[in-house]
Amino acid sequence: MVIALKELSIRGDFRTTVEYLTKLMETDEFQNNKFTTLWLDRLIAEKVQAEKPNIMLSVICGALHVADNKVSGAFSDFQAALKKGQVLPANSLKNIVDVEFIYDSVKYTLQVRKIF
Repeated sequence: MVIALKELSIRGDFRTTVEYLTKLMETDEFQNNKFTTLWLDRLIAEKVQAEKPNIMLSVICGALHVADNKVSGAFSDFQAALKKGQVLPANSLKNIVDVEFIYDSVKYTLQVRKIF
């Protein structure tokens, strides 16, 4: 279950409890089947939390993903037009994309360049 949760990928601007559940399942008490509701109450009282990912790394990876999708989409559109005998303007093949993210109430603005 831990491996499945670690491989789970959820995309979007919402929080999940996946990391927290993974952390709970990795405890000795859980793995040895020695947990109770009191165990969970104690963890909640101690405010045990999952580690947050590095914010800058998360923002950069997200920006790279968004930019790559935009650049690849523009290239696919250009190829589709060529197959129809149309030639789109050269500026439709941009390899520089401006990306904005809001993460934890902080706005990040990045410019991503895809190098071919």
